[in-house]
Amino acid sequence: MESESSGESALTNEDKVYPKIESSLDNVSFQKVFAVGDSDEVFLSAVGEIFIDADEKIFIADKSEIKVFDKNGAFVQVLGRKGRGPGEFNNFGNLNLRASTNRLYVFDEGLSRINVFDLKSLEYLNVVPVNPNNWKSLSDNKRYSFTDFLVTPDDSLIIGLSMYNEKKGVSQSDSTSYYFMNTSGEISLSSLLNVPDNGFYKGSGVPKPVSPITPLLDASTRSTIVDIDSKGNLYIANTQNIQINIKSILDEVERSVTYAFERAELRKEDIIKSYKNNPALYRKAKEDSYPDTWPAFDFFFVDDEERIWISTIINDEENYEWWILSSDGALLGTFKWPGQRLQRHRIPRQIKEVRRGYLYTIEENPGTSAKEVVKYRIVVESQN
Repeated sequence: MESESSGESALTNEDKVYPKIESSLDNVSFQKVFAVGDSDEVFLSAVGEIFIDADEKIFIADKSEIKVFDKNGAFVQVLGRKGRGPGEFNNFGNLNLRASTNRLYVFDEGLSRINVFDLKSLEYLNVVPVNPNNWKSLSDNKRYSFTDFLVTPDDSLIIGLSMYNEKKGVSQSDSTSYYFMNTSGEISLSSLLNVPDNGFYKGSGVPKPVSPITPLLDASTRSTIVDIDSKGNLYIANTQNIQINIKSILDEVERSVTYAFERAELRKEDIIKSYKNNPALYRKAKEDSYPDTWPAFDFFFVDDEERIWISTIINDEENYEWWILSSDGALLGTFKWPGQRLQRHRIPRQIKEVRRGYLYTIEENPGTSAKEVVKYRIVVESQN
């Protein structure tokens, strides 16, 4: 039997606890506006992350550069190029995009640094080094790895560092701590937040290769997700249950949104069969144990109106059921969207951003098989 998730905080007056949803609202639909990425003018070769700014410009990470489109899908320009100079990238995975009101921050794993651009002028501003030498003061016996970063509305950087025990062979993280980091790459010694983190792939960028000598993080793995809203509040949830804890960085006020949820039954033979094309991992999968149920959800994020979007895992191999919650947790709508739960640990997420009433996805063009960024208008039908 599986163990129930910990990490649930004591209730306060601001906490919202909702009963189990007995039936889907199925009241959200989408109208395609346009797609960018496969034209004579510009071609996307390896789409990674995207970001939408306040003017609805679309920033698309594509290998070692960022392609910019306006709100109507017209190509504007390219930010950066392959190289090692100021404003350039030498990336071997996917560039990670985050932004404040005025600036775009782009993490380049290959060069271990964050390039900063002005969102209005699109000019390169400065670079923030991501240097492990700046983290040695945290512990003499641990090794840290940069795994995530967030940006507050006032351009403060918050970075997530995973901690590894120094052991013989390959080690694995079990937690991530978040710290403030200044523009020189120096971090504060006290952490803002510490969450369980096993390194599970969260559908962003390129998944790291799976090694048969490390613990197998299969599709049933629970993970912790952290996001930040436009007011600087942190949202934290473990995929085991639908409980989202919300923490203000400034005044330490915490609240939570919780829904009763019946997790879908998991069949271990389905997990094992998903590795049939890799003999080494297939053997390891047969030896592992599995929980009785799937996680409650695959992913969540917060949009520009502080609404919470959650992709719940249901009894469907090809779709997730997405919930849209208001800022206080009330259910506004639901819809189904393609999502393969058996592949959730090794394929990127389709739905990436929601901004100003539009949803943005990364999809494959059925005619050309090319990757595209697609903009949809969101239509929510009233339940009255």
